Amino acid sequence: MFPLKVSFLVAWILSICEGRHDNICNVEPKDLQVEEGSSVRVTCQSSCVQGKIFWTINNNRINESIPVNATHTALFLRNFTRPSATLQCHSSYTDQVLGGTTIRTFSKPKNISCVILHISNDGAPDLLTCTWEHQRKHSLQINYTLLLISPGSPSPTELCDSHNTSCTAETMSESVVLLFGNNYTVIVRAKTAAWEVDSDPFEFTFDHIWKINPPQVTLTADSDHLFIKLDSNPNPDKCQVKYHKESSSNNKTSNLFFMTDLKTFKIEDVESCVTYKLSARCALSYAPWSDWSLEKMVLTKLNKHQISLLLWRKVAEEGRNGKRNVHLMWKRIPSACEESISYSVEHNNAAEGSYTSCGSSACDVQVDQHAHRLYLRVSTGEGTILKESVYVPAIEESLPRVADIRASAHEGVIGVSWTAPALPVSGYIIDWTHNGSQYNWEKSTSTNATLLGLRERTLYNITVTPLLDDKTGHSSQTLHICSSTGVPEMVVIRNVQAYDTSALVSWDTESKKNCSSVISFTVFHKLPDGPVLNASVDGNKRDVLLKDLTPNAQYWTYVEARGHDGNASSIKRIFTTKMFGE
Repeated sequence: MFPLKVSFLVAWILSICEGRHDNICNVEPKDLQVEEGSSVRVTCQSSCVQGKIFWTINNNRINESIPVNATHTALFLRNFTRPSATLQCHSSYTDQVLGGTTIRTFSKPKNISCVILHISNDGAPDLLTCTWEHQRKHSLQINYTLLLISPGSPSPTELCDSHNTSCTAETMSESVVLLFGNNYTVIVRAKTAAWEVDSDPFEFTFDHIWKINPPQVTLTADSDHLFIKLDSNPNPDKCQVKYHKESSSNNKTSNLFFMTDLKTFKIEDVESCVTYKLSARCALSYAPWSDWSLEKMVLTKLNKHQISLLLWRKVAEEGRNGKRNVHLMWKRIPSACEESISYSVEHNNAAEGSYTSCGSSACDVQVDQHAHRLYLRVSTGEGTILKESVYVPAIEESLPRVADIRASAHEGVIGVSWTAPALPVSGYIIDWTHNGSQYNWEKSTSTNATLLGLRERTLYNITVTPLLDDKTGHSSQTLHICSSTGVPEMVVIRNVQAYDTSALVSWDTESKKNCSSVISFTVFHKLPDGPVLNASVDGNKRDVLLKDLTPNAQYWTYVEARGHDGNASSIKRIFTTKMFGE
């Protein structure tokens, strides 16, 4: 009888276990790792509830499920591309979560690029470096292996391992020898503890990815060109040069494609006496550019064809000795020139061989009341390189001059205009100065000019002289004009004449600069316990009568000047009005 009872007990326990298993709710499989773009199947066992179920992905309801049987429902996700997602199975009647799982995707390494470098000077390539793109953030550490498939090789060769999206291998090792002209294939293998995936093959031709070393540059200069010689191993198919003035960072780039063994060339139309910086890079036909070479510097020589002196003169009034001082001036030749440059002046009425030595940009000579032609000679150790002349008319010579000369200023710029003389002229010279010793000048063919680069709040003297074919006319001068004006630095109350119900306030302005102007003055005044009152007058006035004041009362007052560039105020002044009737 006992064996029968034991058999019955075992059967009863098994029955209970099976019943509990039938009532389990769960989602399988757990913690999926799938390749990006693949399809995913997840199953929900819903034995613990009655009725239908629904799915959510990241708490958003979806309708992608298909019933498998009475207790299991499958969810199919096609072309799954989300980086990660949480899937949950819910009861349709109670919204209860019956189970869930997570899905994380991984992707193939892509956008592979490779370059062959060499760090030695013999021209032989040393290093193969490949880079690629891959998912940056992942919960698992990713190990990368770079695989190389050589022509005729039955299996790939492991080149290097990396935890980053780049890998460098020596190409002249025992296991790897890359030959010029051959085609190769690389594959990047990404591997974690949970998954492994290979990139699509990347094929390359050896000479298409060989980044050669920068060329050795030899740089010399003449007066109008740069002469460049490049040495590179191996011989490049193309080179590129960039150069700029030492004082400027704006590069001018010249593309130069070499034929056969051509390694020398010229860059023309450079400025004289200027330091240039130059570097070069080269490449094989389809390969990437080399790095830029180290910059080389060179100073160009003096080019007499680029010298523009724009010789001019200022003629003073005749002195008691019957002489006139002529101040000659010209545009300075760059001081950076290595050549030793000298300047001298001679004139047509002087004795043979008589000349005056001059400085680098100005010279003073004396002439009488007659007409003179003055010659400026520019010389180097090789002799005279340039000679220009300027005409000084006789005092009584009948020559044209401009008429109706006008000047106006606006925001630091002076505009000058005039009426042309009746006789035809070839142009005009406009010169201007703020101190009588430093001059600027320019040439114009029209009857107006715009003067730029002026000092702020500075008084200028402007002269216009017509030019004839071989002479110059007489000069005409404008009235002094300020480049701009500003409010005076100080306003000073000079006097307050107080009466019983009025007060006359007078003031002056003080400024270290000549060009000061005031649009208006405002005089503020106030009783100790009263409101602030004011009276305004035009900027040309220097006094105002304050009216309707309280007799026998103390006031404070100050004057504020308003100009185009701001305001200036005096210090406060206290005064007391007289008794009524006094």
